[in-house]
Amino acid sequence: MDEQSAKPVESNQASGSLLNALITPYRSHAAALPGHKISRECITLDVIGADLSYYHFQDIEAKGLKFSKCKFQHCVFERCYFRNVTFEDCDFIGARFIDSNLRGAILITCKIEYTFYRATVLDRAQFAANLPLWENVRAEVARSLRTNAHGLGDSEGVNYFINVEMDGTLEHWWKAFRQKESYYKKKYPGVRRFQAFGRYVYYRLDRLAWGHGERPMRILRNILLLLCCSAIYLTVTEPSISNLPVGQVVQKFIASLLLSGHIFLGAPPQVSQAPPPVSLLRVALRYVSIALFVGVFSKRLARR
Repeated sequence: MDEQSAKPVESNQASGSLLNALITPYRSHAAALPGHKISRECITLDVIGADLSYYHFQDIEAKGLKFSKCKFQHCVFERCYFRNVTFEDCDFIGARFIDSNLRGAILITCKIEYTFYRATVLDRAQFAANLPLWENVRAEVARSLRTNAHGLGDSEGVNYFINVEMDGTLEHWWKAFRQKESYYKKKYPGVRRFQAFGRYVYYRLDRLAWGHGERPMRILRNILLLLCCSAIYLTVTEPSISNLPVGQVVQKFIASLLLSGHIFLGAPPQVSQAPPPVSLLRVALRYVSIALFVGVFSKRLARR
């Protein structure tokens, strides 16, 4: 093996067998046997240009270091602790992060296509900034980051990555329907093109209806919009509405809005001797109570 095949490594201190792995020259990925494990090491050096593809890193620790132009393709990082580490121009394609801690880690123009994350603490902004350009791959990585955030109880991370995932999904199915690129023409010919359009419409409606299950306020917005549209319809279909003054038209609209609310909640206009607003509030509270019960019940089941 010639000297030119050796990878350049800049270091400040030595670190046992891991240092030997970093500086051992080899010609190709085959030199690192799939599943070759390095465990219980503390990295105390900056690394430039090392090719560590297919390695299995277990219980590795590094703080405040820099990895530049390194390859970690299809590596497994298990119970690793990379605190305030900078990864610049690194290749993580196909890598898996399991039970690791990347708190404070900075990623600069790194490749994270087809990566997988489980129970790993990370800065979502750093990984979001390095998501792949291909919309279907971007959605796949965002899905893994979303499930990782869910496992950590990070609700903000879940909301963030589900929007990124759905953005990529919508873009993918829209491009599959338009077929301006040869990739989509080959993958979605004939009927499959219209199936892709059907999926696009489904996800678009799912977003408008309730934000993919993450935007409850959109449900309230849609309900209010529905009630307003119903009230407008009832108002404009009133006989001789065009001859009424503006004040009476507004009164008719408010009455129609209350009537629409009763109809929506399944309550007749004269549900009891109580005034209509009170009857409306009573029926609404009944539905809210049921919703709260279902929410509490589902949370209890989720904890099991």
